[in-house]
Order: sequence, then structure tokens, then C-alpha cells
Amino acid sequence: MDILTLRYFACICQNKSIAKSADSFFISRQALSKSMINLEKELGVQLLIRNHSGINITPAGQRLWDSAQGILQIWDTTQEDLKKIQHQSLQIIRAGYGQISFTLWKSDHVCQFSLLHPEISVHTEIALPDELHTALLEGRLDIAVTHSFCSDQFSRTLLATCPTCALMRADDPLAGGGSVRLSDLKNRTVILRPGQTEFSSALVQLLQSEQIPFETFQLFDAGIAIVLQAIREKQRIYFTSQSFQNVLGTASGTVSLPLVHDDMSLLPSRDIYAITLKDKKNAKAVSTYIRYLKASVRQPAVSSSPISIPEIPAWDRESPPT
Repeated sequence: MDILTLRYFACICQNKSIAKSADSFFISRQALSKSMINLEKELGVQLLIRNHSGINITPAGQRLWDSAQGILQIWDTTQEDLKKIQHQSLQIIRAGYGQISFTLWKSDHVCQFSLLHPEISVHTEIALPDELHTALLEGRLDIAVTHSFCSDQFSRTLLATCPTCALMRADDPLAGGGSVRLSDLKNRTVILRPGQTEFSSALVQLLQSEQIPFETFQLFDAGIAIVLQAIREKQRIYFTSQSFQNVLGTASGTVSLPLVHDDMSLLPSRDIYAITLKDKKNAKAVSTYIRYLKASVRQPAVSSSPISIPEIPAWDRESPPT
């Protein structure tokens, strides 16, 4: 006899009806009746008398019902206690990601981590770097995954390095190669984010030294759409870290290729860090999650084959774009 069968029996005794009890458990009357017949065979006594007016309980059935109520109460209380113990032992990690940083991992990476470590629950959110830093300092986050790092109060672990890439139209003459040389862009206009970060500032200095024309676009709200429009309609080339291609995806009709230069040390890269406060109480769980992030990072795929975009008319490749 198992707990469920005992619960069936107690419900029948209380309702004095097979039909009503079957509805309570969302099972058929035949299945419930068969369960009671098997219970009687197992115990070797008749528990219920079935008639047209309903169910009568035999003395043996009454004795079992009296015991069943206490057994079920003890079982339910024990289950609740076990859930409380499990909840108390469950370690919760609150992780914040920058929008682009989040794309370096598969969308189900948190679920996969929970399967590997059921004792740790991860709650995630996406925010701007400054917001992530504030949340860390205020104790609202345990870990921030971002490229920005600005305080001695934090510990950091390098998770990934995203090199500079050039994002362009899929039918651009440069899209057929495996990479783009900086010297190929003398007669092109490059767009990039304003020089508010070390990554952007280094790119600005490099383009100025090579005398390559460039424009700067903000990338908040409709900014990404403006960048794509400039790439598609004005044949601009967008410079950013390679991780940005994960945000756009191949459906945007663009190709992302690594940028190369005679002196590769001049090309900046964007490092993605796991940032935490020092001396956290749940440091062991946070360290486990950081190790998982480092092992499961998804390096952005670089496409070297053009993507068909028939809705965009071809432009004259014999003359340089304006």
C-alpha cells in the first residue's frame, strides 16, 4: 500500500462516493474502483460496501480510515518540513549581465547550470554597466558579467576576449574574404561608438593615425537600427567588438569579419569579466558559477560567406562608395 492509494481510500470514506472522489483526483471511476479492490486484496479484508445509494464503510474500513487520517497528516507535515530544509540549503546567486555580454552564452545556459548544480539557483537580469556596479555595491547582485571594471572593491575573472571586427553588407566587396585589413578601408567611411571606453578610444586613435574617415553613433534604443541602415544604404562599415554580431544575428543581412593590421598590438579587444565583491558570504557558489561561465562561453561565430539580401539593391562596385 502506498501513500497515494491511502489518500484515495480516505477521500472515498469522506465523500461516501467513488464518482465524486474520482473527480477530485482527475482519474476515472473504473481506475479508482480497481485501486480499492486491489487494496482490499492486499489487506485481506473488505473495507467498503458498494451499493446504489453510495458507499458504506465496514468496521475494518473504519479502523483503516482512522489510522489513515493521522498517517496522511504526518506525511504532509514531513513533506513541508523537508521543503523548508531544502529551501534553506539552496544557495541563490543574483547575476547581472550587460546586454552584449549576455549574448556570449547560449540562452539556456542558466538552465543547464541548474541541472549540473541543483543546489544553486541563479537569478539573472540585464542592465547597463554603471547600473551593474551600483547593484553590486548595494548588495543587490552577487556577480556582474560585463566589459567594464572601475573599482578596487571588486574582484574580477576574465571570461572571454572579443577582438575587433568589421561589420558590413553581405554583398560588400570585402565580405568574401576571411578578414578585413585596415589598409583596405582608406576610401571607406567607418562607423563606431563614441570614444567613451578604452576600446572605442583606441579605435578612434588608430583610425585617425591611418587617416580613415569615421562617424560615431550612439547605440541606445533606435541606435542599432540607425547603424544597420547606414551599413545597408550607405555601405558603411561598423567597427566594434566581435560579440556585437551576436546581438544582430545573421538575419540582419550582414557579415562580420575579424579586422587585421600590420601591427596587431594596436587593435583593441574587449575583455568580458565576471565581477564580484570581495569576501562574499556565498563565495563558493559564485566561484562555481564563474567556472561554469568560463567553460561554456560561446565565442561569436565569424561568417566569411556572403548572405543573400535581395531586398537591398546592388550598388556600383566599380566606384568607391560615398
